Amino acid sequence: MPEIGFQINVPNGDFAFDRAYAFEIGLRSSGFTVTWVDNQVTLLEPTVGAYYIVLIVDERIWQWSSNVYTLGFFFRQLYYVVPPVPTHNPAGAVVSWETALNHPRPIIMVDPFLTSTTPLYHPLPPAPADWWSS
Repeated sequence: MPEIGFQINVPNGDFAFDRAYAFEIGLRSSGFTVTWVDNQVTLLEPTVGAYYIVLIVDERIWQWSSNVYTLGFFFRQLYYVVPPVPTHNPAGAVVSWETALNHPRPIIMVDPFLTSTTPLYHPLPPAPADWWSS
């Protein structure tokens, strides 16, 4: 069973977006060390590595498509671990669809810390090269 503590969606969990128009994920990491591997991001507490947070984006949203999805289905898993105990503890985050003056395209913003730190941007897989010409 996937672990997700809570997910606050802005404007709401039923807000639908066309995946074709989502180009990046913004992540408000609050100074944590960030590592992306495909659709999984790990945030490591920077001072002593006391804990880490794992966010796994739903594969259907991660892969490019022209389908429409809602913010409420963004995560497959969202949890934190406090080593040395390997238990997955449910974590939470705010997920929002945002536009910014200094950013040319809409962003799926993720904030697991409920902060307003400057986000790090990570690209989502793009459309196939021949998609827009067909």
